[in-house]
Amino acid sequence: MDKKELLLEIFEECGVFIDDDYMDEEIEMDSLQFINVMIAIENTFGIKIDDEKMAHANSKSFNDFIEMI
Repeated sequence: MDKKELLLEIFEECGVFIDDDYMDEEIEMDSLQFINVMIAIENTFGIKIDDEKMAHANSKSFNDFIEMI
């Protein structure tokens, strides 16, 4: 699985569904979904997302999340 497919799976598991046509649109999710997505990203990709990126990522698009990884 590539990075995009893994990330889509993470979002879907957290109840956030993203259409291919809206990869550059702002993602709408509540704070619990956001935290669950961020933790799943860290665990899946074996990375640590610093607090600065964590604070600003809430209003980003799917493609911004891919770039962050």
